[in-house]
Amino acid sequence: LLAPLFAIGSAGADDEVGYKFGLFNGVRYDEALLAMVDDAARRLPLLTDRFAMVGFSGGAQLVLRFMLLQPQRLHAVSIGAPGYVTLLDPSLPWWAGTADFEAIFGRALDIEAMRRIAIHLAIGGNATEAEEMRVPEGQPPWVRGVEQAGPTRITRIEALDASLRAAGCTTQLDYVPDVAHATRRILPVAAAFLERQLLARG
Repeated sequence: LLAPLFAIGSAGADDEVGYKFGLFNGVRYDEALLAMVDDAARRLPLLTDRFAMVGFSGGAQLVLRFMLLQPQRLHAVSIGAPGYVTLLDPSLPWWAGTADFEAIFGRALDIEAMRRIAIHLAIGGNATEAEEMRVPEGQPPWVRGVEQAGPTRITRIEALDASLRAAGCTTQLDYVPDVAHATRRILPVAAAFLERQLLARG
Protein backbone atom coordinates (compact mmCIF):
# COMPACT_ATOMS: atom_id res chain seq x y z
CA LEU A 1 0.00 0.00 0.00
CA LEU A 2 1.60 3.25 -1.18
CA ALA A 3 0.30 6.54 0.21
CA PRO A 4 1.91 9.33 -1.84
CA LEU A 5 2.83 12.59 -0.12
CA PHE A 6 3.69 15.52 -2.38
CA ALA A 7 5.90 18.32 -1.16
CA ILE A 8 4.25 21.72 -0.72
CA GLY A 9 6.13 24.77 -1.98
CA SER A 10 8.45 22.97 -4.39
CA ALA A 11 6.59 24.30 -7.44
CA GLY A 12 5.55 27.67 -6.02
CA ALA A 13 3.84 29.15 -3.00
CA ASP A 14 0.40 28.31 -4.39
CA ASP A 15 1.03 24.64 -5.23
CA GLU A 16 -0.75 23.04 -2.26
CA VAL A 17 -3.63 21.94 -4.49
CA GLY A 18 -1.46 21.26 -7.54
CA TYR A 19 -1.43 17.46 -7.16
CA LYS A 20 -5.17 17.39 -7.91
CA PHE A 21 -4.87 18.65 -11.47
CA GLY A 22 -2.22 16.47 -13.12
CA LEU A 23 -0.10 19.41 -14.19
CA PHE A 24 0.60 22.47 -12.06
CA ASN A 25 3.37 25.07 -12.38
CA GLY A 26 5.25 22.74 -14.70
CA VAL A 27 5.10 19.71 -12.37
CA ARG A 28 3.57 16.51 -13.76
CA TYR A 29 2.07 14.86 -10.69
CA ASP A 30 1.31 11.63 -12.55
CA GLU A 31 5.00 11.27 -13.33
CA ALA A 32 5.92 12.13 -9.74
CA LEU A 33 3.63 9.35 -8.54
CA LEU A 34 5.13 6.86 -11.00
CA ALA A 35 8.59 7.78 -9.69
CA MET A 36 7.37 6.85 -6.19
CA VAL A 37 6.02 3.55 -7.53
CA ASP A 38 9.35 2.81 -9.23
CA ASP A 39 11.21 3.62 -6.02
CA ALA A 40 8.98 1.26 -4.03
CA ALA A 41 9.57 -1.49 -6.61
CA ARG A 42 13.34 -1.11 -6.18
CA ARG A 43 12.98 -1.65 -2.43
CA LEU A 44 10.34 -4.39 -2.37
CA PRO A 45 9.44 -7.37 -4.60
CA LEU A 46 6.46 -5.73 -6.26
CA LEU A 47 4.77 -6.10 -9.62
CA THR A 48 3.98 -2.54 -10.65
CA ASP A 49 3.08 -2.80 -14.32
CA ARG A 50 -0.59 -2.27 -13.41
CA PHE A 51 -2.01 -1.32 -10.04
CA ALA A 52 -5.16 0.00 -8.35
CA MET A 53 -5.71 3.49 -6.95
CA VAL A 54 -8.17 4.89 -4.46
CA GLY A 55 -8.72 8.50 -3.44
CA PHE A 56 -11.22 10.66 -1.59
CA SER A 57 -12.00 14.34 -2.26
CA GLY A 58 -8.72 15.92 -3.42
CA GLY A 59 -7.19 12.47 -3.60
CA ALA A 60 -10.05 11.41 -5.86
CA GLN A 61 -9.13 14.21 -8.24
CA LEU A 62 -5.56 12.87 -8.29
CA VAL A 63 -6.86 9.38 -9.11
CA LEU A 64 -9.17 10.67 -11.83
CA ARG A 65 -6.52 12.69 -13.63
CA PHE A 66 -3.88 9.98 -13.19
CA MET A 67 -6.35 7.62 -14.90
CA LEU A 68 -6.68 10.04 -17.81
CA LEU A 69 -2.92 10.49 -18.08
CA GLN A 70 -1.67 6.95 -17.36
CA PRO A 71 -4.56 4.53 -17.97
CA GLN A 72 -2.27 1.74 -19.14
CA ARG A 73 -0.84 1.52 -15.60
CA LEU A 74 -4.17 0.84 -13.88
CA HIS A 75 -6.52 -2.10 -13.54
CA ALA A 76 -8.96 -0.51 -11.07
CA VAL A 77 -9.73 2.84 -9.47
CA SER A 78 -12.06 4.13 -6.81
CA ILE A 79 -12.89 7.83 -7.04
CA GLY A 80 -14.66 9.11 -3.94
CA ALA A 81 -16.47 12.45 -3.79
CA PRO A 82 -14.20 14.62 -5.96
CA GLY A 83 -14.87 18.33 -5.73
CA TYR A 84 -13.93 19.10 -9.35
CA VAL A 85 -14.11 16.59 -12.18
CA THR A 86 -12.69 16.32 -15.67
CA LEU A 87 -15.29 15.37 -18.25
CA LEU A 88 -14.32 13.65 -21.49
CA ASP A 89 -15.58 16.72 -23.29
CA PRO A 90 -13.51 18.01 -26.24
CA SER A 91 -15.26 21.39 -26.07
CA LEU A 92 -13.86 22.26 -22.61
CA PRO A 93 -10.23 23.09 -21.76
CA TRP A 94 -8.13 21.02 -19.40
CA TRP A 95 -8.88 20.32 -16.56
CA ALA A 96 -12.65 20.78 -16.88
CA GLY A 97 -12.53 18.87 -20.17
CA THR A 98 -10.09 17.40 -22.66
CA ALA A 99 -10.03 19.88 -25.56
CA ASP A 100 -6.30 20.63 -25.30
CA PHE A 101 -5.20 17.33 -23.75
CA GLU A 102 -2.92 16.31 -26.62
CA ALA A 103 -1.38 19.76 -26.95
CA ILE A 104 -0.58 19.89 -23.22
CA PHE A 105 0.54 16.32 -22.61
CA GLY A 106 1.98 15.35 -25.99
CA ARG A 107 -0.29 12.39 -26.67
CA ALA A 108 -3.92 11.65 -27.28
CA LEU A 109 -6.29 10.48 -24.59
CA ASP A 110 -6.17 6.66 -24.54
CA ILE A 111 -9.84 5.75 -24.29
CA GLU A 112 -9.20 2.10 -25.16
CA ALA A 113 -6.91 1.72 -22.15
CA MET A 114 -9.49 3.42 -19.93
CA ARG A 115 -12.12 0.92 -21.04
CA ARG A 116 -10.00 -1.86 -19.51
CA ILE A 117 -10.11 -0.24 -16.04
CA ALA A 118 -12.71 -1.18 -13.42
CA ILE A 119 -13.96 2.26 -12.36
CA HIS A 120 -15.71 2.84 -9.05
CA LEU A 121 -17.34 6.14 -8.15
CA ALA A 122 -18.66 6.85 -4.65
CA ILE A 123 -20.47 9.81 -3.13
CA GLY A 124 -22.31 10.62 0.06
CA GLY A 125 -26.05 10.78 -0.46
CA ASN A 126 -26.17 14.09 1.41
CA ALA A 127 -23.28 15.76 -0.44
CA THR A 128 -25.49 18.60 -1.65
CA GLU A 129 -23.45 21.62 -0.53
CA ALA A 130 -23.07 24.10 -3.38
CA GLU A 131 -21.61 27.37 -2.12
CA GLU A 132 -18.27 25.91 -1.05
CA MET A 133 -17.97 24.20 -4.43
CA ARG A 134 -18.02 27.46 -6.38
CA VAL A 135 -14.83 28.71 -8.04
CA PRO A 136 -14.99 32.46 -8.73
CA GLU A 137 -13.85 33.38 -12.23
CA GLY A 138 -10.25 34.52 -12.24
CA GLN A 139 -9.40 32.67 -9.04
CA PRO A 140 -7.37 29.46 -9.12
CA PRO A 141 -8.24 26.79 -10.05
CA TRP A 142 -10.91 28.39 -12.27
CA VAL A 143 -11.03 27.39 -15.95
CA ARG A 144 -13.80 27.81 -18.47
CA GLY A 145 -16.40 25.10 -17.94
CA VAL A 146 -15.56 24.43 -14.30
CA GLU A 147 -19.28 24.63 -13.46
CA GLN A 148 -20.35 22.49 -16.44
CA ALA A 149 -20.72 19.38 -14.27
CA GLY A 150 -23.16 21.06 -11.89
CA PRO A 151 -23.11 22.82 -8.53
CA THR A 152 -22.62 19.95 -6.04
CA ARG A 153 -20.41 16.91 -5.54
CA ILE A 154 -23.37 14.69 -6.41
CA THR A 155 -24.14 16.40 -9.72
CA ARG A 156 -20.44 16.41 -10.60
CA ILE A 157 -19.84 12.73 -9.94
CA GLU A 158 -23.01 11.91 -11.87
CA ALA A 159 -21.76 14.00 -14.79
CA LEU A 160 -18.42 12.19 -14.60
CA ASP A 161 -20.19 8.83 -14.55
CA ALA A 162 -22.26 9.76 -17.62
CA SER A 163 -19.17 11.05 -19.44
CA LEU A 164 -17.18 7.87 -18.79
CA ARG A 165 -20.07 5.62 -19.78
CA ALA A 166 -20.61 7.59 -22.98
CA ALA A 167 -16.97 6.84 -23.84
CA GLY A 168 -17.56 3.11 -23.34
CA CYS A 169 -16.02 2.78 -19.88
CA THR A 170 -17.53 0.47 -17.28
CA THR A 171 -18.40 2.23 -14.03
CA GLN A 172 -20.09 1.51 -10.73
CA LEU A 173 -21.57 4.51 -8.92
CA ASP A 174 -22.38 4.01 -5.23
CA TYR A 175 -24.35 6.46 -3.09
CA VAL A 176 -23.57 6.13 0.63
CA PRO A 177 -26.77 7.07 2.51
CA ASP A 178 -26.86 9.67 5.29
CA VAL A 179 -23.35 10.90 4.48
CA ALA A 180 -22.30 14.36 3.34
CA HIS A 181 -18.50 14.41 2.92
CA ALA A 182 -16.79 11.95 5.25
CA THR A 183 -13.73 9.87 4.42
CA ARG A 184 -14.43 7.22 7.05
CA ARG A 185 -17.86 6.45 5.54
CA ILE A 186 -16.79 6.44 1.89
CA LEU A 187 -13.52 4.50 2.08
CA PRO A 188 -15.06 1.22 3.32
CA VAL A 189 -17.23 1.18 0.17
CA ALA A 190 -14.12 1.80 -1.93
CA ALA A 191 -12.21 -0.94 -0.08
CA ALA A 192 -14.98 -3.47 -0.74
CA PHE A 193 -14.94 -2.65 -4.46
CA LEU A 194 -11.15 -2.90 -4.73
CA GLU A 195 -11.10 -6.16 -2.75
CA ARG A 196 -13.41 -7.70 -5.33
CA GLN A 197 -11.17 -6.49 -8.16
CA LEU A 198 -8.03 -7.87 -6.52
CA LEU A 199 -9.65 -11.24 -5.83
CA ALA A 200 -10.80 -11.41 -9.44
CA ARG A 201 -7.19 -10.91 -10.58
CA GLY A 202 -6.09 -13.84 -8.39
